[in-house]
Amino acid sequence: MSYSFDPAGPSVQAQLRRIAGEVLANALQTPKALAAPQEGGPQIGAAEVHALRKATKKLRGLLRLVKPRLGQFGPANLALRDAARLLAPLRDHEVMLATLASLEGRGGNAPDSVALHELLAARIAELRAPENLAHAAAGLRASLEPLQDQLADWRLKAKGFDALEPGLATSWRECRRGLKAARRAYGRDEPAEPFHEWRKVVKHHGYHARLLQPIWPEMMAPHLEAAEALGELLGDHNDLDGLIGFLESAEHGLGAPAVERLLARARARRRKLARRALMEGERLFVDRPGALCARWRGWWEAARRQRR
Repeated sequence: MSYSFDPAGPSVQAQLRRIAGEVLANALQTPKALAAPQEGGPQIGAAEVHALRKATKKLRGLLRLVKPRLGQFGPANLALRDAARLLAPLRDHEVMLATLASLEGRGGNAPDSVALHELLAARIAELRAPENLAHAAAGLRASLEPLQDQLADWRLKAKGFDALEPGLATSWRECRRGLKAARRAYGRDEPAEPFHEWRKVVKHHGYHARLLQPIWPEMMAPHLEAAEALGELLGDHNDLDGLIGFLESAEHGLGAPAVERLLARARARRRKLARRALMEGERLFVDRPGALCARWRGWWEAARRQRR
């Protein structure tokens, strides 16, 4: 099975439970991350951290699609949010280190860069300490395992595409609003917060497009590709902003000249990414929510009829 709704398949409610159950099972079976601590503590790599955080995001994206029709949305969403936060510090520092390396290019041997690399690497090592990973693993189990028992109680207040359309329309509307807010911020060279908020809703819509890809795979594929590409641009923008925030703080202990050199490069690249994201967003989010939902509903109904 896959992370998608089949218009000709079982009820949307049954498919919701099936999709959520599969994602949860995969997350909880990640042996290096969620196994009971062994001697020396559990071993977890960057790939496991990324996979677990991605699983929680996939589940939250799924829940956002059915939120208006799912009475149990609140508790489930909070559990997933808390689970994601347990690994956020480790993931954030790993991304910061990778972002620094990509920012440096050929200038990566500068003394100030070496010092910052060492500082971030030390923090990552601390976050990977066996006791910290054991705590995160226990917290993840405590957050995710109860959701498996609750899936059988998830009930939607509508059937078919009616169960999905309100959440889809809300997500698309938020993406269009986020685009406008990011455009205003870019024009006034304001802080990057509007881009961060836009990134979140674009990611949600990307999951929604993936969940609905079977309604017409050939037509949905380019839409999904565009949504995911925009999400990656905004993710890179967010990663740069995280590094900028760290450099602007007093936590690193680097001298002002070194910090300013790195900040200048990071800000310049962040602005380029912002401009590219706005260009892509203008094309992707041209439709109003009603137009998108009407088209996708038509594709849903056509797919359902053709596979009877």
